Amino acid sequence: MKRALSFLFALLFVLAVLPSEASEPKRYSDGTYLVGSDIQPGLYRVELSSSFMPMGYIERLKGLSGDFEDIISNEMLLGDGYFEIPEGDKAVSLQGIEIYRIDLDTYRPEPGSEFSDGIYLVGYDILPGTYRVKLEDSGLGMGYTARLRAVRYDFDDIIANDVVTGDGYLEIKRADFAVKLQGVTLTPAK
Repeated sequence: MKRALSFLFALLFVLAVLPSEASEPKRYSDGTYLVGSDIQPGLYRVELSSSFMPMGYIERLKGLSGDFEDIISNEMLLGDGYFEIPEGDKAVSLQGIEIYRIDLDTYRPEPGSEFSDGIYLVGYDILPGTYRVKLEDSGLGMGYTARLRAVRYDFDDIIANDVVTGDGYLEIKRADFAVKLQGVTLTPAK
């Protein structure tokens, strides 16, 4: 009996100290983080954290002086999405969002059937195909779509984009990495 209890306690201890696959990934929220020490390069899921004003802001930085020249790229987000921190960046600054690292080898969201403000990974959140684009009443009378090859928020990440002033269609291709939407809703075309 003593032997069985010792084994049971040893097993419980090992299970308690091993990382669990179900454990929540580390989340980062408002602040500035040094890449390589505070936060690691990689792909991150982005979730808006402010209910007061549903928008967030991300900056990739090459320096910490606060000068405009230190900004590598930046993005104003009106919905949840994704963000990549490349190696070589000095820091990243977050406002109004929470991010957590994901691994595409194990990431398995369910593809949806209706998409609005946000950034969606092709083949994960949204499937390739033709989609109906419906302009939402944003008060501005326009929306935005962009097919992306990456989510570093560099200008070169954009494959194609469009300022939408009326309903229409968008073809998402297998080679696209992500799609960004603002002020529009996408549904599969029939």
